[in-house]
Parts: sequence; structure tokens; C-alpha cells
Amino acid sequence: MTLAQAKKRSDLEHSRAADLLERLMRPRTKALFLGLIAGGAAFGITAAFGKTSAVEQAILALLLGTAIGGLTLFGELYERLDQQDEVLDGSYRSLKEDMRTQIKSLSQATQLFAAVQACAIKDSAVIAMLNQVAEVTAEMPMLVRDFAEAEINNIGRTLKELNDGTCFYDGEDRDWLLDLSATVNETIDATSLATVDAAGASFDSGFWSSDLGHRYIERQRIAIAERNVAIRRIFYLDREELNDDAAFLELLDRMSEVGIRVAVLTSKIVHRSVPDDFVLFDSVVSYEVTPHSLGDSQRAPVITRTELHVGTDWVSKRRTDFDRCWTEAEDKSLRPISG
Repeated sequence: MTLAQAKKRSDLEHSRAADLLERLMRPRTKALFLGLIAGGAAFGITAAFGKTSAVEQAILALLLGTAIGGLTLFGELYERLDQQDEVLDGSYRSLKEDMRTQIKSLSQATQLFAAVQACAIKDSAVIAMLNQVAEVTAEMPMLVRDFAEAEINNIGRTLKELNDGTCFYDGEDRDWLLDLSATVNETIDATSLATVDAAGASFDSGFWSSDLGHRYIERQRIAIAERNVAIRRIFYLDREELNDDAAFLELLDRMSEVGIRVAVLTSKIVHRSVPDDFVLFDSVVSYEVTPHSLGDSQRAPVITRTELHVGTDWVSKRRTDFDRCWTEAEDKSLRPISG
């Protein structure tokens, strides 16, 4: 036998011995092994003293070996169960925390759903928006996700301001004016200042010739035709010559044709302060703009701020202001339509 073969055989014997020792150290094998040793030791001791019969010695050895083996097995199993308890306890705590998080989320969702059902806005509108929010996925470009989040924040801010009674928008709003015109149910009472709506010395440019102006009149036409909304508008002319301006007379005709009652106030007629530019929707919402003159009489002023006032004393004041101006204004609704 060569040296390499001898070394290989020695390694194999060591491996077998280690495997045997490992098996002996397993709980059940270890208990049996220790039980046999204890039983043999008990048998030898009783035989040495010779005070018992061979049968009694065997029984005593068996009982002692079984007891020691059982206690050893119990101890090993208890230790392993204790280790398993630690693992299970950690898993239980993790599961418990996950369940608490899920229950909290479910509770929040339940509360949100209950709040949606309790609010005056149609469930379908809120649920439709939430469904669209759910369609915003991580695969979308970050810019798109950020823009969607900004729009949601804008809606949230507007709803909060509505609940507080006043909404603000920096600059000239478009959506509020058109949406209110599309949802109004009873009345629209508005004032229009030539210094705001007309650009320069005539109405042939300015708000009413813009895309927003045309859409605004169209929304009012629909409100009258489909919901029988009563609409009145007072024009305040700061210059007498505008009363005969061809573009202004054409604008009056356009409004009269769709069913809007129009009246005119001039500087000669107004006995109190000049009215502001506002629109009352159903006498509960006042839509108002703040103009800023550019210092050029040939250019319309820039709208720097838009406000919505909801159901407040301010709205009541606007109601009073409009009624006063209407009684002082010259009704142009019955004038012969030109052309």
C-alpha cells in the first residue's frame, strides 16, 4: 500500500468516525447512547456488590438507562424547542406588525370610503378620480408623475379653500369661470367694466373677442336653453362714446340673442361708487378679478388675481351692490337688434 493510499484510507476512517460521533450527538441517538452507558454502569455496580440477583440487576440497569436516556432526550428536545420558540416568536412579532399595518390601512380606507359616501359630492365622481389616480404607475416618466401629483394638490387646495369660504388664483382663471357657468342652476348676475373687458377705445378687442369670452357666452347660452337659468349683465362704460361703439352694440346683440338681459351704466348715471367687476352664481358664489393697468390706454389691463367667495357676508354685499346698480342702469334688452 502506498503512502497516498494509506492517507486516503486514514481520512476515510476519520470521516466515518466523525459521522458516527455526529449521529451519536443527535437527540434521540445521544439519549440512547447515554442510556446504554448508564444502564451498563448500573449493571456493573450492582453486580460488583452482588447483593441482587441477575434479573434484578438487569431490570435496575434497564430502568436507570431508560431514565437517563429519557431525561437526556427531554433536555435536548426542550433546548431545541426553546430555540424554535425564539424563531417563531420573531416570526410572530413580524406577522403581528404586518397585520397591524394592514388593519391600520384597512381602517383608513374604510374611514375614507365612509367620508366619501357622507359628502355631498357624487360618489361616482370621487371614485372615478381615484381610479384615474391608481392608473399613475411607476413606469410613467417622473415629470408626468410629479405633474399629476401637483394637479391633485391643486384640487385638494381648492377644496380646502372652498370649505374655508374663499379661493384664490394668481392671474386670470379660465376653468372656474367656465365650470361655474356649466353648473349654475338658477341665476347669473354680473357686472362688466369697460376698463377691464375692452382693450383701447373699443370692444372690438379684449375679453369678449377672446377664446375664453366666446366660450363663456356659449356656456351661458346652454345654461339658459337647458336649465332655464336667468342671466343679467350690467356694463359700466367709463366713456360716453362707448355707448354707440359698433363692436359694443354687436356684443349686446350677441348676448340678447342667447337670452341674456343686458343693461348699461355710464358715468352720468352712477350716483355712488363705480361697481367692481364680479359675477354672482346662484347668489351663493361671487367670482371676482383684480385688474392691473399697464399704463397704456390702448391695452386692456392684466388680471393679476382671481377670487371665489362662497356663501359669506361678502356675497350678500355683492347681491346688494348688483341690485342697486340694476335699478340705476338702462335696460338694453328691449333695444332693436341691429342688422
